[in-house]
Amino acid sequence: MGRFLALVFLVVLTGCSAPKNLTEQIILYFDPVSADTSVRPPAKGYPFRVQVKEFELDPLYDNANVVIRNTDWSVQFSKRGAWAVRPNATATDLLGAVLKGSLPFRALKKRFPESSPDYIISGTLNAVEEDRRNNKLSARLALTLNIVRYADTKTIFERTYRRSEAVTDTGYVGIARALSNGLKTACSEFAVDAIRVFNRELEAADAQDSGKN
Repeated sequence: MGRFLALVFLVVLTGCSAPKNLTEQIILYFDPVSADTSVRPPAKGYPFRVQVKEFELDPLYDNANVVIRNTDWSVQFSKRGAWAVRPNATATDLLGAVLKGSLPFRALKKRFPESSPDYIISGTLNAVEEDRRNNKLSARLALTLNIVRYADTKTIFERTYRRSEAVTDTGYVGIARALSNGLKTACSEFAVDAIRVFNRELEAADAQDSGKN
């Protein structure tokens, strides 16, 4: 009986002292702000209905665990960092919030169930990872965005935004913060590009209307 109690005590003691492998559930987040640029939308706004479709996610990153890039040819899936919400879904919502603050559209939605939009903004999150290459820790993000004119299905804009941010905070909160900073920059740059694109589209539409009168 004494040996049994001693064994139980040893097991309990070992279990209490053993380190716990806690998984940090992270999300992409930043406070959406209007794009700070000399390029401005028209004061009257845009008479366009624009759909922001949920971004696709590269198959490599379609995983609950954060991807760790060790070399150009090898990755692993973190046991300590996981996505609370898929990053492509969060990135879509954040871009939508930035565009609402920067471009005054007639309507900006993820879906138009009872009508068709005038333009569709879609994209692919090509990379969202912890990067351990070159003996330094960074967070890498790549996002391809495009704008399609619905009437003729023509792609009128496409660009890939690439960001690599140094990680200064410890833990996966630091990874999430660095990736979020990179996404914020990408979204702000796209807002500037989108203003230029829709300014041209508006000028073309106004010229066409003038020709009819």
